[in-house]
Amino acid sequence: MPIYTFSSSIHHENIVETVDLIRDEHGRWCVVMEYCAGGDLFHKTMSVGFSCDEEIHCLFRQLLNGVGFIHSIGVAHRDLKPENIILDGTGRILKITDFGTSAVFRTQWEKEAHKLHGVYGSAPYIAPEEWDEQHEYIPTKVDVWACGVIFFAMLSKSLLWTVAKPSDEHYAAYLKKRETGFTQFLRYPPGPCKVLHSCLDPDPVRRPEIAQLIEGDWVSRIEFCIGAASTGKPTRPVQHTHLMQSSKH
Repeated sequence: MPIYTFSSSIHHENIVETVDLIRDEHGRWCVVMEYCAGGDLFHKTMSVGFSCDEEIHCLFRQLLNGVGFIHSIGVAHRDLKPENIILDGTGRILKITDFGTSAVFRTQWEKEAHKLHGVYGSAPYIAPEEWDEQHEYIPTKVDVWACGVIFFAMLSKSLLWTVAKPSDEHYAAYLKKRETGFTQFLRYPPGPCKVLHSCLDPDPVRRPEIAQLIEGDWVSRIEFCIGAASTGKPTRPVQHTHLMQSSKH
């Protein structure tokens, strides 16, 4: 019930719409959500693929738009991963779903955000500060970290590490090489490279907020698709293309 009440109050193009709450024949509560025929971002990344880098950038910008919106109303998702990001039937409009581990960090009556504690999400996408049980963390910053991991996964079809702990050899290597130039980031153009470097800053104080990312030189210039509320189809012409699932069949 609380999840339905919360998710049904969020209305944004890049958030899956919650339509209704019904009871099935077994008395179980079922949340009815907007149908998105494009599948999830994990399948898109690993099986369908992308037509060009601009398609990846478009979807990443839409991800930032959606996350930025929930942050603006005082909510952190805390389980951002490709499996919780889906596409509409056109394959152009990205939507965030599954708010089961989300949390309110600022109510409408509060001016200051409060920190949270506890480990939530899927290990490869969890920010390093969440693993520190002795300290609270800034909830918006853990979502930023997850966006960075997702962006790298879209670009490379791989994950950087299993878990962001020094005990993970890949994460330990990242910490060692990050300040002198991390090779896996340097293979990309300056814009994406800088975004990856800032989103995946192990220090949450230095890590930017979503709004700061969107206002940045490169992200602010990304061409992204906008869908009509009634049809989901793009409402403005764009130069890039989107690879549809059917084109792989």
